[in-house]
Amino acid sequence: MRTRSTLLLLCSLCTLTSCGAHRYKEQPWTEKQWIQALAQNQQRLKPEEQRQKQTAFAFINKATTATTNFFVEIYHYITGETPFNAAKALLDPLNPDRRREGVVYLSKRDFGRQEPYVKYYAELARTDEDWSVQAMSIRALNRSRRQQVIDLYIRSLDDERDAVRLESAKALANMPHPSAVPSLIKHLQERADVRISFTDRFESRDENPDVRLACADALRNFNTIEVARALADVLLDRNFAVSYQARESLKLITGKDYRYDQSAWLDHLTTRPGGV
Repeated sequence: MRTRSTLLLLCSLCTLTSCGAHRYKEQPWTEKQWIQALAQNQQRLKPEEQRQKQTAFAFINKATTATTNFFVEIYHYITGETPFNAAKALLDPLNPDRRREGVVYLSKRDFGRQEPYVKYYAELARTDEDWSVQAMSIRALNRSRRQQVIDLYIRSLDDERDAVRLESAKALANMPHPSAVPSLIKHLQERADVRISFTDRFESRDENPDVRLACADALRNFNTIEVARALADVLLDRNFAVSYQARESLKLITGKDYRYDQSAWLDHLTTRPGGV
């Protein structure tokens, strides 16, 4: 009797498993989906202001935001959180928390994503001694889509602090530049060289998984064999998030989807030596 019950239970589990597999079976990657993904990617690369203007109900959203901002600014005025005080905090040499909070406050506002504030963010990202201020400054530059400091993002991608590298990779994902490709590929790997603070000495370390994920995402913008092969190399990575993002980037680059079949991807790439 017990054997019969066990067999019935196993049959039920097999049936449920097969139904689940059928239910969640991935649909084929179509050309229409690829075109939509390319359009979404182009939208993502635009500055924040342009994206907001092009969204549905942009006028209503703008009016709602203006109303909300009105009450928020009243609250900030009462509490002393004003643009003037935030600008002063940005330059406070003794308190990194105030500098970071000043960057956050200003970068959330339209005027704070323009000159002269973006110059201050770049200076803080280059020279501030506090890693959290550097990371937040790079995030502010990313939000402002400040493309004039690509060299800063690339150099900061070698920083020894994880948060600084992560924000740099995210910035390069939204502001792609061919000169960033070697660094992005390097930090896509499980181990990468980082620059030790206050020296130009490099040290090999295990790369942070979030940084690797951001690099895989950033590489989606480069339609080259070199990039595609680097992404294919991590499709079987121990970290599934990295593998998943590498696949998504490959789909966007090639318009194909061989899922996690590394051999199929490499076969596809080697048959197109002139480009992906």
